[in-house]
This record gives sequence, structure tokens and C-alpha cells, in this order.
Amino acid sequence: ILSILKETDRCIKLDIKDYGLIRRVIPILKNFGFEDDRIWINGTMDKLHRRCLQFIKEELPGSIRQCPVDFMGLFMLTSPRGARKSLEMFAGWGVSRFSISWKMRNSRKIINCLQNWGYEVNIYNVPDLEAFLQAVLTMPRSITSYFNFPKWFMDGRQEEKYPGRHHYRKIA
Repeated sequence: ILSILKETDRCIKLDIKDYGLIRRVIPILKNFGFEDDRIWINGTMDKLHRRCLQFIKEELPGSIRQCPVDFMGLFMLTSPRGARKSLEMFAGWGVSRFSISWKMRNSRKIINCLQNWGYEVNIYNVPDLEAFLQAVLTMPRSITSYFNFPKWFMDGRQEEKYPGRHHYRKIA
């Protein structure tokens, strides 16, 4: 798969669930010739802790190193100075983009805070086309979405529910 992605000039996004794997994954990506700016690494702060993020930043300085910060949402709204200091610390560790769930309460306000503080923002958990169009208006750097069109009997999560099977329904 990596060779196909590289040959077709695609980028790669990795969701890291195990810190121990990153030291093995990075050399593989380099061996396939992926440039840093074609690699997007996502993981939670408990998986991509300070040492891991610094290692990734040293090895792949041009990569996107993204972490969700939903856990800080209320903190950003009630104690912006304290939240900003924490975000500065995370950015110092190597986080280059922060991610927020669209379904989170006050997500627009939190996205606005992050952007006003100069951070790139990814919005995830965008459930459908209407929400996607609303999320686009916040001008994030990236959006992660499953496109669901129930009126057309299409569900973007079908692959999640039935891996390897494709479900299509004829529209009358």
C-alpha cells in the first residue's frame, strides 16, 4: 500500500495508538521516500507524549503532528490564559495542529480561540453534509468527516461496520 501511495503522489495519515511503533514506522516511511510534508501523524496526548512528539519533529520536521484537545475545551473558554500556556507547551513539544470534535459543546467558540491564538485546526466527527458545510465556514486547516446521505441510502460508516464489503442501494 505504501508503494502505491508513493507512486500516485499521495499523502499518508497515520493514527498512532502505540508509541512504541513510531520508532519503527518512521524509517519505513523514509525508505519508501515519503517527504516530511506528505506525512500526517495523529494521536492523543497520552499516546504522543513529549518525547514521542519531539522525536517525530526531529525525524520529520515538515510533517503534520496533530493531537485532539477536546479535553481542554472548557478550560479554553473559562481560563484562556492557562489554556493558552498549555497549548504553547504542547506546540513546543512538537504539535503542529490541534483537533476538535464538531460534536463537542461550544466547538465553534473553541475553534475560534485556537485560530485566534495562531494554531492550525482540524475538525473531526463531522457527521453529515449539512454539518460539513457549517464546519467549512469556520475556515479550519482540515476536516475529517464521514459523508452520510440517508435520503440516498448511503452511509459513510458502512466500511467501518462491514470491513471489506461495499453496500450500494439502487435509488428508485
